[in-house]
Amino acid sequence: YERLNQSAGFDVLHAAQKDFTNAVDLFRTYESLSLGDATIAAYMDREGIECLYSFDDDFDAVQGITRLETPDNPFR
Repeated sequence: YERLNQSAGFDVLHAAQKDFTNAVDLFRTYESLSLGDATIAAYMDREGIECLYSFDDDFDAVQGITRLETPDNPFR
């Protein structure tokens, strides 16, 4: 974290408090989720985002998230 925070090549953005609070709830609810994944899921929920490209199958446990893992466009 310190290297990223001090690097000129990265901007560290912090999750909105609402997202962080919801992420903690998701983290406690879904054993497979890391806190980072739970934060992504909380943000997706707030923004109404349903689909996520990821090879991380931990997201499969979260209701409301459709995980995509192939380069095919599912919306065609």
